[in-house]
Amino acid sequence: WAYGSTSQGRLWKAFDRKRPDVVDDYYGHTPPFDSPGDIARFETFLTGDFTKGDLGARFLSSFSSTPMVDCWVNTANLINDTKSCLRAYEDQGGRVVWDHLDDFLEQRKLAIVGSANASPHATCETYFTDDLSTYVRNASFDSPIYDYFGWSGCCDDRSCSVCGIDLG
Repeated sequence: WAYGSTSQGRLWKAFDRKRPDVVDDYYGHTPPFDSPGDIARFETFLTGDFTKGDLGARFLSSFSSTPMVDCWVNTANLINDTKSCLRAYEDQGGRVVWDHLDDFLEQRKLAIVGSANASPHATCETYFTDDLSTYVRNASFDSPIYDYFGWSGCCDDRSCSVCGIDLG
């Protein structure tokens, strides 16, 4: 949401193309997007008909309700999760050239850690009231994805990126 509020990203572009009449009602106006108006627009973004259930729908269209996946990489923990998945791959008989991976990651660490969809934003708790967190976790179309990944709520460290907030 914050990245989109800077007029970037595929979802913002789709939104701007399909519903330019309501973009201003769904996205923040002034970084770090923590004014009462921007916080209200964030809630509208999560609960509005255009975006409601978008994460769950994208997940199910890419995988299924029971995906055959051995390992997931959380972009908030990109390097460590990638290494963990590759260790699991080795445990199943795969081969990883760790020196090459380490060299590759070291050369690109600043690009990987510092710029992926960077956006100015407030803390997760600024955006998620108890009611909104409960809605996202229990009442929205996205709730099954919480069960699948074992997320407890919008502002736990493992799920914040799903709620549109990057804690990095």
